[in-house]
Amino acid sequence: MLASQSVEWIQSVSDPIPAEPACGERCRDRWMKGNAAQGRWSGGDLPVVRRLLAIGGCLAGNALRTSLVLVAMHVGVAAQDIPVPTPRPERDGTEKVPIPTPRPPNVVTSPDGADYASSWRFALSGTPLSLPDAVFLGLRQNRSIKSAYIARVSQKYSLKVAEDRFTPRFSIGGNISRQRISGVDSTTIDVSPGVFVQTPTGAVFDFAWNNSAFLGEADRSFSSIAELSIEQPLLRGAGVTVNTAPVRSAQLAELNNRLRLSATVSETVASIIFSHRDLLLAQEELGLAKTAVGRAEDLIDINAALISAGRMAAVEAVQAEADLEAQKLRLLQAMQGVNNARFALLDLLGLDLSSRIVAQETLTPRQIDPRSDRLITVALMNRPDYLGQLHAIEQSHLGYEVAENEQLWDVDLFVRGRAGEESSNFAPTRRRHHRGTALRDTDQRSGASPATG
Repeated sequence: MLASQSVEWIQSVSDPIPAEPACGERCRDRWMKGNAAQGRWSGGDLPVVRRLLAIGGCLAGNALRTSLVLVAMHVGVAAQDIPVPTPRPERDGTEKVPIPTPRPPNVVTSPDGADYASSWRFALSGTPLSLPDAVFLGLRQNRSIKSAYIARVSQKYSLKVAEDRFTPRFSIGGNISRQRISGVDSTTIDVSPGVFVQTPTGAVFDFAWNNSAFLGEADRSFSSIAELSIEQPLLRGAGVTVNTAPVRSAQLAELNNRLRLSATVSETVASIIFSHRDLLLAQEELGLAKTAVGRAEDLIDINAALISAGRMAAVEAVQAEADLEAQKLRLLQAMQGVNNARFALLDLLGLDLSSRIVAQETLTPRQIDPRSDRLITVALMNRPDYLGQLHAIEQSHLGYEVAENEQLWDVDLFVRGRAGEESSNFAPTRRRHHRGTALRDTDQRSGASPATG
């Protein structure tokens, strides 16, 4: 637009201007007014152009006069393009600048108690839950701890079975039969109690007492025979260490089971503490997010007051509005974080996930002794994994000794004796039965048969 107008102005100015003696001042004025009427310059520019033409009249040639007219034309266009500021109206003393309403102070006077749970910081409402209460509920309701205690029942039974290895085992057997043959009735009674004992040295004692009675119409008989056998290993299977290794291994396994239970309880309690702290942290982040939203809204109100007062441009409030939306998004994320932390804590406590709880704790830090030697001693005395590894090492030693004993020859000392009496028609007849000893040497690796002597 500006380039096309400049071309028209140059063409108009380049038209030949009559000489000063021929036209005179009257012709010059008529020519200038004609150009002004065609819109080439405004009427206010005529004095400037007239002054320049007067100067050009003293010079020779139409070319120089044309250049001066072009300069005058550009001066007029530049004067038209410059905006002139409009003065602001003066404000009288009665007009008031709008002031935003201040928000209530975001101050929590009591960090604990019911006021803390229902303060402005939280959009949550629920039962305040302190850390001791959370640990108590977790120990009572946690599913992992319940499963660990149920498993301890079977583990204790396994230990009891292993410790009964050297307990005497009593047994009794009996039989009663009655028959009728050709009109003759008879009754047979057999009773056989017994005792089996295994000693820590490897010796085995087996005692049996066989009692039998026959009751018939014409004949009656009774017999009572006791039998005792003793077997003592001399090489393989002999020794207190080898025979008590299963019992000791079961006892070590029981200690490991106790440590596992302790570790389960400790890990559960630690998880509850961390989840409680996470919920408390999420609640604090929610409070900070709400504070940030409140400050952003205050800034929006202040900017609106400044814009209405004419002290700020409206475009400058766009960034503050964007910050407000970002803070609102952060507030939503903080509320989601509170819900996630609450669900995690409720799952550890074994409670319904729809329960409404609010973490509550008095943050009073405590100083601990940072000496490394003392901390290492406490850790070695209480770490379940370290103590379990010590028990595992002892179990490995027991297994090594048993494996070494299994490589020895199988040589046993065997003793057997029998004694008893028999009676017919209740006429007792004492009899002494066979007694003897035997040394059994069996080389199982070479397939040799036992030798008895």
